Amino acid sequence: MRHLLSAALLAALAVIPATGQQSPDMTPTTNDTQEQRERQLRQDTPWILWLTPRVMKNYLNYKGSAFASPTRIKVTYWIRTNTEGVDADVDHPQDKQYEDLWLKNGKAIGLHRYSFRPNLVYDGQLVVRRTPDMADCTDDIADAIVRVMLETTELPTRPPVRGCSVPAEIVTNVEAALVSQYNFSSILVMRGPAKFTVHLMSDPPIPAYDKYYMYNGP
Repeated sequence: MRHLLSAALLAALAVIPATGQQSPDMTPTTNDTQEQRERQLRQDTPWILWLTPRVMKNYLNYKGSAFASPTRIKVTYWIRTNTEGVDADVDHPQDKQYEDLWLKNGKAIGLHRYSFRPNLVYDGQLVVRRTPDMADCTDDIADAIVRVMLETTELPTRPPVRGCSVPAEIVTNVEAALVSQYNFSSILVMRGPAKFTVHLMSDPPIPAYDKYYMYNGP
């Protein structure tokens, strides 16, 4: 995976490292429901890749198994077909299945792809959906974010991902996994062409978790 990351990096990025961290303000900036926020996101975004994590409890659970109770992350996507305001794409969204990622302890162990990579012509957004299992697989979620973002940004013709929205309850854990597993670091200012970066946001929005993380290499 580290080799894949290195191959995907673009031009150099001038950054100012984040230093002197203060206690973050963890107060949400909206009281909208999950459904209301998702609808607003579809109004504001040309495409969305949804990551839905589920721990497959007792699956592959046999003596000597290194993969007992793996995480399956379902990746689906939605693309606006009419760019002129609110339409049926928003009111009656049709999400399409792209792939299932199978992971264990922050490492991929399997992939089931259902369709070709979607044609993403504008910058869109990744969204980790809130599930009952999400707190038990944050390392796997971090790995999936990196993998899916690479699939959408690895070529010059691929659009950059606007950001990745993560449930507020687990955003600090996902942040820690990005730093520890992939040598990402928080940056305050970006200048010039970007290396591989993750724009991490919380859902619901929290000012302290609207951050950019840059991959520093192996």
